[in-house]
Amino acid sequence: FILLVKIMATIGAALENATNDFRAGQKELEALMISKQQYLTQNYENEMVLQELKLLGDDSQVFKMVGPAMVKKDTKESINNVQTRLDLIKRELARIEKTQSSVEKKVRESKEKLAQLEHYAKAQAQKR
Repeated sequence: FILLVKIMATIGAALENATNDFRAGQKELEALMISKQQYLTQNYENEMVLQELKLLGDDSQVFKMVGPAMVKKDTKESINNVQTRLDLIKRELARIEKTQSSVEKKVRESKEKLAQLEHYAKAQAQKR
C-alpha cells in the first residue's frame, strides 16, 4: 500500500510539472501571437507608405516628423528607409514564425505527455 501511495505522489508531481510546462508553452504562444500581430500591422502600414511614396514624382516633397518639427526628406531616401524597415519587419516575422512552430511542437508534446500521465494515473487509481 505504501508503494502505491509513493507511485501516486510521483505521478501527481509529474502531472503538475507537465501541466506547468503546458501552461508556460501556451503563454509563450500567446505572447508570440501578439508580437506577430503587431509586426503584421507594421508590415501592412509600411507597405501602404511604400506604395504611396512610389506614386510620387521625383519633384515631390516628402516631410518627416522629427520631434515637433517637420524635416524635408528626399523621396528616394524615404523609399529606401521604408524598404529597409520592411526588410527588418519581414526578418522579425520569419524569426517569430520559426519560434512559434518550435513552441507549438513543445506544447503538443507537453499535451501528449499530460494525457499519458492522466491515463496512467486513472489506471493506477482503478487498480486500488
